[in-house]
Amino acid sequence: MKKTYHSNDRPQEKKAKSKKEIAEAMGIGISTLQRRLRNIGMAVPRGLIFPEMQLEIYERLGWREMMRFDAK
Repeated sequence: MKKTYHSNDRPQEKKAKSKKEIAEAMGIGISTLQRRLRNIGMAVPRGLIFPEMQLEIYERLGWREMMRFDAK
């Protein structure tokens, strides 16, 4: 598992996550996450979500604090 370190010295993992994991990290339920994604018209495929798409989800939902990892 690859980890990166940022200015706050907090290790951040760059790995694919499920919608459930993303919802838990945001402090909401998976149904709420799915509803919010549907409301903004964002189609997220089944299965694991790679860091690039995670970053887009956080940006589009306005969750700046979750964007502390590089999705390069």
